[in-house]
Amino acid sequence: MITRALDSTGDWTYGSGQQNYLRGEAAIEQNIVTTVQSWVGDCYYDLAFGVDWYNRLDVGQQNNLVQEIKQIIAGCYGVVGVLSISGQFTGATRVESISCEIATIFVPPDQPASLLIPTPLRGT
Repeated sequence: MITRALDSTGDWTYGSGQQNYLRGEAAIEQNIVTTVQSWVGDCYYDLAFGVDWYNRLDVGQQNNLVQEIKQIIAGCYGVVGVLSISGQFTGATRVESISCEIATIFVPPDQPASLLIPTPLRGT
């Protein structure tokens, strides 16, 4: 898998040729982060793509949110398994971040990759 690298603000990087692309484990991890940060209905060619953040950021939906994210991560290219996942919540409905350990086609299950996924930003 090859994908264009993103900068700290989530924009594509340009100007460094092949160094602006991620390969292997880094590409898989970036794909997971961007998929989890995507909102359902924002991808014009696949309206079911992403997380249903709108309905999952409600009181009592924390476990459902974590389970939905686990299913989405498990379906990402190169992911062999989600070994553990947890959400850090503030207040009744606010998710701060999601942390998980995953096995990918590049990382064996006995040496899982740890991934911290920050909450998605969405303009109003």
